[in-house]
Amino acid sequence: ESETNRDDHGNVNFFPFKQPFISSLVMALITVAWFYRPEGQQINFQEFKYELLEPRLVDHIVVSINKSIARIYVTNTPCNQTDSEVVEGTLPAKGTGGQYKFYFNIGSVKSFEEKLKAAQEELGLEPHDYVPVTYSFEEDWEQELM
Repeated sequence: ESETNRDDHGNVNFFPFKQPFISSLVMALITVAWFYRPEGQQINFQEFKYELLEPRLVDHIVVSINKSIARIYVTNTPCNQTDSEVVEGTLPAKGTGGQYKFYFNIGSVKSFEEKLKAAQEELGLEPHDYVPVTYSFEEDWEQELM
């Protein structure tokens, strides 16, 4: 055994590059997580209302309570399908699919709920046709790692 494979206490170090290796691995994982996370496009409530809600492109909304954002999932099906296709079962149930495409910041959950309800009423939607909203509490792993 050579002297170069021993640590300061005289113990044999079988993996002399352990600390740089682990640091590099952690940095690589953070980089991959940063660049490969799905990001939606930020919009405001007015854009949401007129470009997504009015043409009935919204599948469901997920509100992140601790981050004060609403994630908008748009439908996977064309909005020009008829009600008979819904009855025949060719469309997925609302709130079960969609793709995350957009998000907007909300002031508070209560004000968001009131604005969403008013917008849907203004568009003439019946309560059974309202967009499903779910709530989540998300951990901010980036902040925790830092």
